[in-house]
Formats: sequence, C-alpha cells, structure tokens
Amino acid sequence: MRPTHQPNCAPQCALSLNRAIRYCSARRAATMKVRQHSLPVLQNLLKRDPSAYREEFEAIWRQYLAALEAFRLGGASQKKTRGDDERKLGDLATFVAHCGVHYQEASKRFATDLVALLKDRCATLQPDLRLRLAQAAALARSKGLLDPLVL
Repeated sequence: MRPTHQPNCAPQCALSLNRAIRYCSARRAATMKVRQHSLPVLQNLLKRDPSAYREEFEAIWRQYLAALEAFRLGGASQKKTRGDDERKLGDLATFVAHCGVHYQEASKRFATDLVALLKDRCATLQPDLRLRLAQAAALARSKGLLDPLVL
C-alpha cells in the first residue's frame, strides 16, 4: 500500500503547524485581553460563566481584603491617597456584592466583614464610602448573602 501523504510534505506540515501556533497565540492573547478588563466588564463575565473566571474573582477578592485591612489600619495620611483608597474599597465591595453569590466561601466572610465595618465605623466613615458600603450591603442582602435581620 502506498502512503496517503506525499513523501515531501515537510513544508506543508510546517505551514499548518505555524498556522496552528499563530491561531493559539492569537486566541491566548484575546483571552488575556478579556481578563484585563475593568470591574464592570469582569462582573458581567463572571455572571455569565462563574467557573471560568474563578481565578479573576479570587484576585479581586484578595484586593478587597487588602483594601479593607489597609482601611482598618488607617492607611495613608495624605488626603488624596486616602480618598483613592476609599473609592477603591467601595468599588471592590460593590463588585464582591454583585458576584459573591457564585462563590460561597468568600460571600460568608464578605457579609460579616461588611456589617462589622458599617457598625463599628458608621460615624467616622466618609459619606461617599458609607453610601457605597451601605449600597453593597443592601445588594448583598437582596442576593441572599446577608441575613435580612442582621442588616
């Protein structure tokens, strides 16, 4: 029996291999671009496919915990930096309130931390941050992450 391919198919095989490598590289680059979007875009992607974006949620969760800890410790003394940190904490809290329902281990801690922060520092929080955290708590309650009696 004769082989079905030509004996000198090395150039054709090399071309198809190069095409496959370029396709995989382009696809990987497109995936990396998707995963570097802003919080609202990532929030939308997480709602559509929570298991595919688990690593991204965990990275955002670690950022939230770091921002919360920095806020509790007092953070920077400069007003501009402090305002940026508070805005970031509010954004991250809103993001976790939206997406935490898909990740139960994070949502349990989120609810207790958020309620504790609002109870302990309600009088000293900046009005904008207090509003963002209260909105995140209300959203968490509506999604079932927070017991209605606790809030």
